[in-house]
Amino acid sequence: MLDVENVALGHAARQRWSPADKWVFSEQQAHPLIITKEDFDLAQATLARRGKRSSGAPEGATCGRA
Repeated sequence: MLDVENVALGHAARQRWSPADKWVFSEQQAHPLIITKEDFDLAQATLARRGKRSSGAPEGATCGRA
């Protein structure tokens, strides 16, 4: 440990995406939907037309997809 008073010193946070073939999906809906499936599909199509993302997330990755 570099400094007992600052335990985060030297720590770098990194977000890593698991490969899509390792994703786990629940058979049951975990949360109530906040948008319709049609709105979700429309938003995904709109984003796809905008081109490649720079977030580092794998293509097609979403959060909270039902």
